[in-house]
Amino acid sequence: MLTTQRITGSGPTKILLIDDDELTRTTLREILSGAGYTVVREASDAAAGLKMALHLRPDVICLDVQMPGKSGLELLTDLKAQLPAVRVLMITSSNNKATVDACIAGGANGFIIKPFSAEKLLTTVRACVGARARQTAEGRPVPLQIR
Repeated sequence: MLTTQRITGSGPTKILLIDDDELTRTTLREILSGAGYTVVREASDAAAGLKMALHLRPDVICLDVQMPGKSGLELLTDLKAQLPAVRVLMITSSNNKATVDACIAGGANGFIIKPFSAEKLLTTVRACVGARARQTAEGRPVPLQIR
């Protein structure tokens, strides 16, 4: 199935969830797993999320913007510096211009605005996975900005 095919090899796309809200992580996991994606792990804070990302090397990371301690925007900078090929979808309840601009400047590959529907989440993830597959095939970055 093309929509869940792993970008860098065989098997389904590997997704890491980083969000301090357990209900949001549960919702994301259920929707993504139900669509055939592999949710490899979940983290509730930036430190654990970075450690998992470096160890697991997921294809896509769903990352909350607002978290206690280190914010998702700060973590985004670390992730892009250490794993430049990873696709990061920011999860936010704020779609104001300043937040969107900060995410773009930090290298985010897309946005999931809370509250989100299963359809919107899956459409965003599919677009992100498709853009990464094209990047891998073409050997160059393919920008993706879904709002």
